[in-house]
Parts: sequence; C-alpha cells; structure tokens
Amino acid sequence: MPAQGMSEPPLVHYRLQYASVVLTPGPELTRAYDEAALLSALQGIVNRGAARLYVLGVSAPDGSDVDAFWWQRMGELGWTVARRKPYLATSLTELLKMFAHRTRGLVVWDPKVPATASVAATLAGALDLLPVAYRPAPGGKVPQWQRLAGGVSLYAQLRAAGFGVAVWLVNRDGSSMFTGKGRIPGTKLPSSGSAKNDAYRWAQVRYLDRGRCAADHMAYYIDAYWLRNPSAGGNFWQNTLVNHDYFVAKRAFFFDLDPWSDETPVDDPGIKPGIDAATLGGLLLSANGRTGRRRMINVGGFPPWQFKYSNFGSAGGAHGPVATEWRYAQTLSGYNAFMEADTYLANASFTQIPARPVDAPGFSRGTGARLAPLFACSERAILWT
Repeated sequence: MPAQGMSEPPLVHYRLQYASVVLTPGPELTRAYDEAALLSALQGIVNRGAARLYVLGVSAPDGSDVDAFWWQRMGELGWTVARRKPYLATSLTELLKMFAHRTRGLVVWDPKVPATASVAATLAGALDLLPVAYRPAPGGKVPQWQRLAGGVSLYAQLRAAGFGVAVWLVNRDGSSMFTGKGRIPGTKLPSSGSAKNDAYRWAQVRYLDRGRCAADHMAYYIDAYWLRNPSAGGNFWQNTLVNHDYFVAKRAFFFDLDPWSDETPVDDPGIKPGIDAATLGGLLLSANGRTGRRRMINVGGFPPWQFKYSNFGSAGGAHGPVATEWRYAQTLSGYNAFMEADTYLANASFTQIPARPVDAPGFSRGTGARLAPLFACSERAILWT
C-alpha cells in the first residue's frame, strides 16, 4: 500500500468530470467508467464512520448540478457539516493521496466477465478494497469497449503507484478465472454453466454465507455490461455507479441477475433459461437465513430494464419492463426483502452520517424513507439448479 501522500482534510469536495463523456464505447468512456467505479467505492469506505468526502457534478436532465443544490440546501437546514469550508480536491490522484491509508489494496475484476465488477463492489465494502478492471493492452482484436485511453489503464497506474492486489477475480495473465466450466474456482461447487453466475456463487459461498458482508443490505445495479450499450440509458449516470457508495459503506452484496426463469438473459446468451433466477434465489435465501428471518433486507437499485431483462428497445428480454419490475418485487418479497428503487443518487454514504445539530430540521439519519415490500412475505426456498 502506498504511503499517505498528504494529510487528510476533515472535509473534502470533489467534482466529477463525467457529465460530458460521449456515450460511445471506446477508451474515453471505459476510463471514465473505471474511475467512477473506484471513486464511488472509495467514498463509501471513507464515509463509513464520518462524513468526509462529498462529490459534485451529477447532472439533472435539465443540466443542473444536483449535488451543488443539495449541499446548499443542507446548509440552509442547519447541518453543521455543510457550514464548514471544504478542501477542493482536483483529481482522483489527489484523493488517493489523502485516503489510500483507509483502504487495504485492490480487487481486480475481469472485463470479459462483466459480473465480476459487481463482485468487486461487494469485496470493496467487505474488505475495504478499491475495485479496478484488469485491462488488456490496446490494439489487436480487443473489443472497442475494452480499449484504453492513451494505452495506460487505471490498473497499471495504481500498481505503479504502489497499490497491491488483495483479491484477484481474473487470472494474473488476464485470462478469465470464471469460465462456466468444471468447478467454480476455490469451491467444491460444480459450475452453473455460466461464468456470470459462477462469479456470484463464488462470492456467495466465500462472503455472504460466511458472514463476511452484510445480510440486511444488498444492491441490484447494472454490472459492466453497461459499457457495451451505454446509450440505451441516455446519460452517463445510468451506469448507477454513483449509487454504490452507500452500499459499499453498508458492506452490501452487489448483484445483477435476471429475475425471469423462462428466458436466457441477453448478457449471457449461451446459458439455459432460469440460471440467473436460481442464483438470485440462492443469494436471497442465504441473506434471509443470516438475518434469522427476523429482519427486513434492504435491496437498493432496480432491474436495468433499458439494457437487459425486458423487451424494451434492444434489451433482448421476453417480458415488458413493468412486468419485469413486478416479477423482481415478487421475488424479493418471498425472502423478507424490499427494494429501495433508485435511478442515480450520489452522496448517500455522506448523508447517512449524523454530522449535524440534533435539532436541525429536515435531517434524516438514512438515505430517505424506506419502502415497504410490495407483496406479503412468505418463505420460498429457491435453490440453485
């Protein structure tokens, strides 16, 4: 781990630079994605115990700066933290010099298996790691969405700066660790036939089942498949990376799975129908068991229906978006879980901290009102098949 390069200010602001990124697969978009994923994980880690890092720059449809508005509003409501003068960080490099000492290394994920980006987000929270993609060298037959800006990856830069790798989700030569064949690496489980599902089942066995991540918080956000068709969502923020910070802070389990058992998901076309749904059931069953079936499980996010799992546009599913939403809600409710549906919401890890006067009006200790489950709860054991 590199030594701390500068003292840590008590309050830091950083402006995101991604609102104007062109939604065309290629080096610039890939770099922006990798930086945003790492930044959101870093924010969740450093804000877990106190409100330290606030980001600005998420834009509303009209182009307004949403985070600047809420910072001003927090001051108007009397939040002590919003009355302090922040230090304005100018780069991701500067943030890492301030906060690297709060992390424990890297978790390196596999761009050829987009689900490993979600697994990396889980490990970011569970182990205080920074997620980064193992990007191949540019040129050759590398797909456009994997190529690198300037030929240098964020992974290479972090390694050169002294960051060690704590967990590999890809083989060190860049070949895939999860292949959908044989046995799931590091376990006695037979492969599901899907590299995507093997990655989630590996994470379940090693982290969720063993209590190494939270049981009462989970996160359903689109994985790195977003890079293959980013324009389907209309703006950069639809990759939902800015939502990750709160759930990293809560040490949540991240996933992106098709809730339908009668279709093959568009992001994993070679598998049998229902494997995603079986994996999802296994994850929820594990979490519900770990809560003693007594606590509700807060699942952030929503099915990425613009991109997959529905028949909207090029999403490739067999069911309508609304039907997919209801199917997902029904699945959650069978395991004492509810969805905290959101599109993109930055800084929830910052606002969860009670850093304000007790009598400040409008204050919420969480991220807002929690939604009640949409269906009556019942025990349904959906196991892997």
